[in-house]
Amino acid sequence: WNLAFLALNIYLLPLGQEDEDTANLLRIYMVWNTFVVVILSGSMARSARSKVRADVRAAVLRDASSGLWDLLDLVCDVVVTLDENLAIKGEAPRFAALVMSQGRSVEGLKFKDFMPEADDKEAFDRCTAPQP
Repeated sequence: WNLAFLALNIYLLPLGQEDEDTANLLRIYMVWNTFVVVILSGSMARSARSKVRADVRAAVLRDASSGLWDLLDLVCDVVVTLDENLAIKGEAPRFAALVMSQGRSVEGLKFKDFMPEADDKEAFDRCTAPQP
């Protein structure tokens, strides 16, 4: 609509009612206005497409993660999630039952603390150490 309005005003502007300078200013304003609207609408469309793509990717990853979690849960006795400090993240009632924590929550406890052997703890530290 903006382009149609611009075309009508550029070519059908009644020059008999206004002087030439005013008509030229009006034409320049309308060209500038149309340019800004086209640029902004294109930018907004790109932004909306990017957001939709990001939302779709997040949904796909969430579904894949959920599927992997379900598969692990099917194959393993216990599945736990560890945080960045390698502590148990969230409630893990099956793990708590496995290590016989007798109703105490294991959330926030270091996973390594449940390893009885010092050699296992050292091997775990080597495997989880940050790589240079």
